[in-house]
Amino acid sequence: MAVPWDFEVVIRTGAVVQQGGAVLITQSDLSVEVNGEPHEMETRYAITHPPQFGQIQRQGSSGEWKQVSTFSQRSIDRGRVRYHSTFRGLQLENITDHFKFKVNIEGKISEELMFPITVHWLKVILLKNVPLKVNKISRQILNSDHLQAVTEGVDVTQRELHFKLLTPPKKGKLLVGNKILKTNSIFSQQNISDSKISYEPQERLREDTQDTFRFLIVAKHIESKDYTFRINFEADKTRIIVTNKGLFVKEGEEKLITKSELFAQTLDNRTFQYKITRSPQHGKLKLVNFSDPLGSHDSITEFTDQDLEGERLMYVHDDSETQCDEFLLVASTAGPGQEGVVRHLDTEHLSIEIKVAISVELRNDEKPVRVVDKVFHVVRNGQRLLTLADLCYHDPDSDFDDGQLLYTRRGIPNGDLVRASDPTQKLYQFRQDDLREGRVLFRHKGADSARFVLFVTDGVHYTSSLLEVTVSDPYIQIANNTGLVVQRGEGSSLTASNLSVTTNQDVRTDHEIEFHMLQPPKHGRVLVNHSVSHTFSQHDLKQGHVIYRHDGSGKSDMFNLRVKVKEIYVEVSVYVQVYSESHQRHAQILLIKTLVVEEGKPVKLSRGRLQAVHEDNIPSEAMFTIRIPPMHGYLRKSLPEEGSLGGDAKSPLTFTQQDIDDGDIFYVQTVPGQQQDRFLLDVVNGFQAVNGIEILVDIVPKQIPLEVQNFTVQEGGSKTLLEDYLKIPNKYFEGVDCEFVLLKPPKHGYVENSNFPRVKLMKFTRKQVENELIYYVHDDSEELLDNFTVFANSSELGKQSLPQTLFVTVESVNDEAPVITVNKILQVWANSVTEITRGDLCAEDKDSSPQDLTYWVTPPSNGHLALQSFPGQSIQNFTQAQINKGQLIFVHTGSTKPLSSGDLRAVTNDADSKGNRTVTFTVISAPRLGRLVRVNSDNSTEDVSVFTQNLVSEQVILYQHVDRENTGWTAEDSFTFTTSSPPAALSPEEFHITISYEVTEPGRQSRLLANTGAFVKEGGKVLIDQSNLDASNLLLKLPKSQRSSYEIWFQVISLPHHGTIIVGERNITKGKPNFSQYIVNKFGIIYLHDDSESLADNFTFAVWPKQKSKSITKPETDFLEEMFNITISPVNDQAPEIKTKGLRLKVLQGNRLVVGPENLRVEDLDSPPEEIRYMIIRSPNNGFLAMAHHPDIPIHHFTQADIDNSQVWFVQDGSPSSGVFYFSVTDGQHRPLYKLFHLDVIPISITLVNLTDLLLPQGQTTVPITNIHLSATTNGRSPQITYKMTWPLQHGHLLVENQKVISFGQEDLYSGRLFYHMTNLTASEDQLYFSLFTSESNLTGQMLNIRVQPLLCVMSNLTVTNREVYHLKRKDLDATELANRTNSDPKFEVIASAAHGRLVRRVGQGMAIENTTLFTQSDINQGLLMLHPYANLTGIDMLNDSFTFLLKADHVQPAIGYLPFTIVPPDPLCLQTFTPDVSLLATADNLVTSDHSQEKPVVSSGPTAKTETLGKLTQTMQQEADPWGQHHGEEPTLDGKTSLTRVIWPPDTTSASPGAPTEPRENSYPLMVIVPLAMVVFLLIVTAVALCVWLLGQKVEKTKPLIKPQTSLEPTTPSPRPERSITVPTVTVTPLLKSSSSPPVSLFRDPQNEQMASPATEPVEKCAPWETWMNLDPDMVNLCRQTNPTLKHNQYWV
Repeated sequence: MAVPWDFEVVIRTGAVVQQGGAVLITQSDLSVEVNGEPHEMETRYAITHPPQFGQIQRQGSSGEWKQVSTFSQRSIDRGRVRYHSTFRGLQLENITDHFKFKVNIEGKISEELMFPITVHWLKVILLKNVPLKVNKISRQILNSDHLQAVTEGVDVTQRELHFKLLTPPKKGKLLVGNKILKTNSIFSQQNISDSKISYEPQERLREDTQDTFRFLIVAKHIESKDYTFRINFEADKTRIIVTNKGLFVKEGEEKLITKSELFAQTLDNRTFQYKITRSPQHGKLKLVNFSDPLGSHDSITEFTDQDLEGERLMYVHDDSETQCDEFLLVASTAGPGQEGVVRHLDTEHLSIEIKVAISVELRNDEKPVRVVDKVFHVVRNGQRLLTLADLCYHDPDSDFDDGQLLYTRRGIPNGDLVRASDPTQKLYQFRQDDLREGRVLFRHKGADSARFVLFVTDGVHYTSSLLEVTVSDPYIQIANNTGLVVQRGEGSSLTASNLSVTTNQDVRTDHEIEFHMLQPPKHGRVLVNHSVSHTFSQHDLKQGHVIYRHDGSGKSDMFNLRVKVKEIYVEVSVYVQVYSESHQRHAQILLIKTLVVEEGKPVKLSRGRLQAVHEDNIPSEAMFTIRIPPMHGYLRKSLPEEGSLGGDAKSPLTFTQQDIDDGDIFYVQTVPGQQQDRFLLDVVNGFQAVNGIEILVDIVPKQIPLEVQNFTVQEGGSKTLLEDYLKIPNKYFEGVDCEFVLLKPPKHGYVENSNFPRVKLMKFTRKQVENELIYYVHDDSEELLDNFTVFANSSELGKQSLPQTLFVTVESVNDEAPVITVNKILQVWANSVTEITRGDLCAEDKDSSPQDLTYWVTPPSNGHLALQSFPGQSIQNFTQAQINKGQLIFVHTGSTKPLSSGDLRAVTNDADSKGNRTVTFTVISAPRLGRLVRVNSDNSTEDVSVFTQNLVSEQVILYQHVDRENTGWTAEDSFTFTTSSPPAALSPEEFHITISYEVTEPGRQSRLLANTGAFVKEGGKVLIDQSNLDASNLLLKLPKSQRSSYEIWFQVISLPHHGTIIVGERNITKGKPNFSQYIVNKFGIIYLHDDSESLADNFTFAVWPKQKSKSITKPETDFLEEMFNITISPVNDQAPEIKTKGLRLKVLQGNRLVVGPENLRVEDLDSPPEEIRYMIIRSPNNGFLAMAHHPDIPIHHFTQADIDNSQVWFVQDGSPSSGVFYFSVTDGQHRPLYKLFHLDVIPISITLVNLTDLLLPQGQTTVPITNIHLSATTNGRSPQITYKMTWPLQHGHLLVENQKVISFGQEDLYSGRLFYHMTNLTASEDQLYFSLFTSESNLTGQMLNIRVQPLLCVMSNLTVTNREVYHLKRKDLDATELANRTNSDPKFEVIASAAHGRLVRRVGQGMAIENTTLFTQSDINQGLLMLHPYANLTGIDMLNDSFTFLLKADHVQPAIGYLPFTIVPPDPLCLQTFTPDVSLLATADNLVTSDHSQEKPVVSSGPTAKTETLGKLTQTMQQEADPWGQHHGEEPTLDGKTSLTRVIWPPDTTSASPGAPTEPRENSYPLMVIVPLAMVVFLLIVTAVALCVWLLGQKVEKTKPLIKPQTSLEPTTPSPRPERSITVPTVTVTPLLKSSSSPPVSLFRDPQNEQMASPATEPVEKCAPWETWMNLDPDMVNLCRQTNPTLKHNQYWV
């Protein structure tokens, strides 16, 4: 039976693939069966849902795999279908992929099925990430033990497993091989395994620290997350870390070497010693001593860390011309700085050699020095080059080129200096290079002998000298003739060092000095350039071309020469000395020994000490000459006949080896106190010489040279007497044992042997000192200085030393406590003032002075302590010195109050009388609770019962309350008195006194029994007891029976701001603010200051009586509130601090300036400016500091207050160099600060503020020079500026009040008195070379340009169209004014053509044109000149261009001008407008008249005469006597000033201008030709006109012209035109354009254009006839007839 077919996907196993890979989908993975059997039908798979992490691809016929959405079973069977894994990311989970599809077999489609794909995802695993340990500066290998990564899921080789560097390490470099890895660099796991990856630290490890770098892992385009690799630094604790940045110092200055420039350290903080192994060559190292700032230790050999940290080490440059210096040192240490640290034996001693480089900034601080100082010889009335052989200077500044030295000469009485290449040019300034190159020539004229001044400068320093010129007849002199020394049979060069001549003749080259052989040598030949010659020159001598060749015979030779220069000659003989080969060997100096001589005695210079040996010489031929004699003695030769020393000690001495062998030469020592001497000898044996033989002399002193050194010892301590303290620095006493004898023993100690302590010695030996057995022991007294005197004695030598004193400085130790020796009870009168003396109170301290013994007291309750000078001001501290001087007093006050006239006053009824009545009060009943007292003039008091009204008015009568026990809170007292003023008297009266604590009086603000406040030192504490705070009087307010049941309590309402109140062991706080009077009385309370810089503090309290049985609660009322004040005595614990940044002051050279707080300010929180003291250690080298009230006296001390009050001035000495001063500043308590203050000098200079070209109007010869053209200012004190010409003017001169000058002042410029007058009228410019001078400065090498300004009007905004011809008109370029004034046709000569165009001119009457660079004003006026631009305007809208010309006219200077113009692109939409209405301008006369009358220039330089015809113009110019004079009653002016120009025109200049138009030429065509042609032209013109009218009618609108027409600037005067008669018909004649077979217009066509562009249309009145036709439309021009037929007489075209 027939079974319907069906299919089924029988195989759908899926595929397995690695990430990034591909796998084929085969028949075993995916296949379909039809009815359970294989089949041959077309089976297609349609992908309905593609895979997520890959692509299904099919391979094409070309072998390329492409993504597909369908594929067939046939492709599967052929192996052309695959799955390609395309996902490049990192999968953290095992995710499978799949795609869904449907099967289509011959139209039957299955359901959607899924094909699974298992992807083996690539995973990156970092197995190892172990930090790298680095403990040294060298490279460390990073291998797989530190960093290792592997992959999972996909096999990746180590070479393919990469690391990508995200952030490189910061403290080192990561390298692969020698290549540094940077950000995004790649390296592989293979590199790591091969140990190619390394890490290199960048700097030495100073501490334990860490470095890191970040990376990620890349495998098969898979990138992992970021990882961090760490590098751990383990610093070597004992490694020396050196800071060596070098120094930078200015020439001649000094520089502190601080810790930041040079330092050695280790991590375990060892202390280093620095020993200098090689000192600086061009400076020295010194230590600044802080205890004695004015002293210092120069040329030190070692220093310490403390010297560097304390900024005590200084390098001082020696001011030499060196750019660098250096010194070597060894930094070494013996162990760690902390004691008790266990040290390894291999790290006991560390050392390192350090080389410190010093850069020196050179300064131009040296003046030029003359090195050649000769008389200059020249032939009378002749000339000669001035060269370096005659005049030469050297600048010691090493960085300066001597060739740049500038010479300036003054007047020369007997000649002149001129330029050698052009003797007409005088030289006033020249450089030394000019002397070297032979550019300076001296020409004699005048006296035979003279001198002139030369100023020489290097630009900063000036010096002057005289050059003496001596004139004579021509001569030749032999300057040098040493002869020759030649070896037998050999040759020797004859050079200028053997033979040279001088002459006063003008010799330019050495070839001009000729030598002619007169007599040749007998035993040899003279060769010139290796051939026998009898003539040679000075040049041959200098080049070594002349050789004498010996023939082997004879011992000497000679030849004669004639030296000839020009016509002068001289003869000379040259001697030749011949020596054998053995003479070449040097003399041998044998047995040189040091001479030893006793001081003041002679010693023999014997053969055993000095011997010169030569094989061919006998001793008498070896001659010794003293080159440098001895300094501390002399050499003498013994005279045999006298048997003693003879000769003068100062005379030069020569002697032979024979004299030494005979024992006749002695050295005699004369100068006492010396230890060594030396002298130098030269020895000659006839042919050879040995120079510089040094003989050393050791002098054995008469006395032992004992040197002592002072030392310091602590109070009560001891000090070893070292060898350095008792030194005998002489090698001849090294082995000598001697005794040291105490001539004067110490006063406050003794000398002992350590083996026998406390046994005082009076002498000891040198060996005991060397073994360090001898000690100085201080006796523990309070004396700070001691000394003892010692001398050395040697019984072996029988010599002693001079007595020497050793000074001992004792460092005080404050080990003694003060002792109160006197403390009496002070008994005083009530309300009296009593002095407290040393007998009342005295303290002593053995190691403190009375000024240092300070008393601190609590205020007494019944008075106060004060000083005699201020008895009313209470004090709480004072010194024993003040007691000793009687300055301390006690003022007993109690409760007193003076009676005033307001309280008690009595008057008499005759108060107006002239006599003064005395009113007397007599106390008849004294007060019960007090007494009345009177204050005397010495502040003492006494009881009083009778007093006057005057005493009451003076308030010297006081009531004193004394009975406090019987007085409650308030009480009443009184006294009864009578009043009398004889003869009047009053009955007794009673005076009532209220006594109460409620009463407030001056000086007593508290109502308590005691509220005195307290005094405390800054940061200290003070006990507040009953004497300071007592409120027990509040109980007096209560009834006496209740007082025992109450007690006084305090509550602190406001706590102190700068401290704490302590009660017992607790602090008073806001939570616990209470304490009682009982606590204050028994224990007291403590105020503790917080050590802030405050001067006062306080706390507020409430106080009240509290019933003992009740709780402590402040009542709502019935309490008293007061403030307790605390005075804080400051402690100087803050060091001064420099607040000014950059200690620097800029001052004008030679000026003085205030040193203010903005330049130098030091602040100290606990010291006022008056106590901040400065001391100048090293004064400035370019001035001095002074006070304002004594500006001429240098100072070395001042305070900050002086600076703040502008009292300190710096006075600059006028030198141009900047400087510094070295100073210290201190508050008297702390260590001084040492700083450098820089003083920058602003040099005095001259500045040109105006240097504007001087414009001379063309035609004028004189123009003023004002401050507008030339002006200068100076910052110096001298405002007078002088200008001096340094080069003569070429074409004129300067005038001041009609007198020629070469110098002028600034005031001449401001007043307008200086004029420039041009004398050469062929020049268009001139230059004024000048220098400026003041008494303090100068400015050289300046130039003022002087230019002739053309008398010309130029269009300022000329615009032309690119590639179109523009006709230049008179309004564009107008020299009409120049033509009128010169009666000529001005000429223009182009000297610089336009960059983007050319000038062309129409030739003759036709249209032919040509390029031109020369044209006239008439060419412009007649429209013959055209500008043709041809610029490349691609991408731009316009282009500026110009051409420059030289404007010339008769009898005036030429002038340079230029015409600027702007080139714009053409507008294709614009068309020309044709104007048929052309005016009749038929004749040349009318043509020119129209041009001259209708074109107005843009700018006018003067009035212009308006005429109607050229003939009339000529006539007008002939009638004027002065063409520059008045016109129409006006006088021409320039810039508003009257012209100084005079008439310079000759009479023939009034003729007609050569450029005037001429009459038209007659036509030469035959009449028979003209008539037919005229008819043809007429017909063509009629046709053209008709066509033009038709074309114009077709135009819709006018086009915009290419160039905007100029605004009419014509005057209102009507222009002359031909008159039209009413009897003659009006006829307009249109001139016709000429033509040829090849029209000239094509010359202007560009290759891109076929038609000539037309310029913009001009108004009809302004266009010349030819211009009018050129403005026609191009189409119209082509239609017009281009011939000009000749008409007969009285014939016109109509």
